[in-house]
Amino acid sequence: MRRIQGVEDEPGDDHRAGGVRQRLRRLEELFGDRLSDPAFRFEALLALRTHALDAAKETPWNSSRGS
Repeated sequence: MRRIQGVEDEPGDDHRAGGVRQRLRRLEELFGDRLSDPAFRFEALLALRTHALDAAKETPWNSSRGS
């Protein structure tokens, strides 16, 4: 895996890097070659951000819904 230049090692970096690698492997298992398709990556990112925005709207402290 390629390392980002300019990022200093900190305590716990190995643990975080392992978690990131595990997530990347899982994404590769699920989506395979589609991850190299820019259109697919854009659509997936758009879906994830839309989902995050919808989830933020449904928080109990958001007074714009349900009242």
